[in-house]
Amino acid sequence: MNKDLDLMIKAAKEAGKILLKNFRKHYRVKAKDMHDFVTDVDIASEKKIKSILGKTGYAFLSEESGRSGKSDYLWVIDPLDGTTNYIIGNPIFSVSIALLKNKKPLLSVVFVPITKDIFYAENGNGAYMNGKRIKVSDKKYIKDSFLTFCHGKSEEDIKRAIELYKRLKLKGKDLRQFGSASIELASVARGKTEALIMPGAPTWDALAGYLLVKESGGKVTDFKGDEWDVNKKDILATNGKIHNLILNEIKGI
Repeated sequence: MNKDLDLMIKAAKEAGKILLKNFRKHYRVKAKDMHDFVTDVDIASEKKIKSILGKTGYAFLSEESGRSGKSDYLWVIDPLDGTTNYIIGNPIFSVSIALLKNKKPLLSVVFVPITKDIFYAENGNGAYMNGKRIKVSDKKYIKDSFLTFCHGKSEEDIKRAIELYKRLKLKGKDLRQFGSASIELASVARGKTEALIMPGAPTWDALAGYLLVKESGGKVTDFKGDEWDVNKKDILATNGKIHNLILNEIKGI
């Protein structure tokens, strides 16, 4: 296995231990704004990840501390994807890590501490869950599909998500919000759901899951159907077969 990928998996699991140790216990919560929060546990998880990955000399981009270092290689980390779930005692949360070179995703890892499921992908070499290759589903119609959605923190993104919900809730088998974009993307990658639609996708929320979906045979674009990259605001990730159908439904959002 790739040495950097080994380090990523180690870092994600060690950070996950911190999240589990403190889950449903007392810790400090700080509001970054009305709809966004950070806890002492986010910070501790980030420090653990950086202590392991920092040995590489690569730069970092993190939700909690921004960008640091200079290198063609960049670690993009979300030390606790699903902070609000974590705060209210909901066990749907994850650790997300991606590695880029010159803005191109090379590797990604998503770790779900509660279930101990580890997802990882390498550009050109497939996506895996607990060591086994995963593939997207073969559903061809929205009516047969399970859909998920998520959204950014701005008022505009929330309003767009409400409109998205109105349009799609009754179209598929169900439309759900997990509260952790990385888990929602991993769910598409392993064929349990068929789509994630996310207006206002932060880079650290989407990158690791993006590579999982791509390497499992799915399709990832913005809401106009253009290939998704780190500069795009919105993300639509599907099994590929219902992609154009979803694009048609969310047109103009």
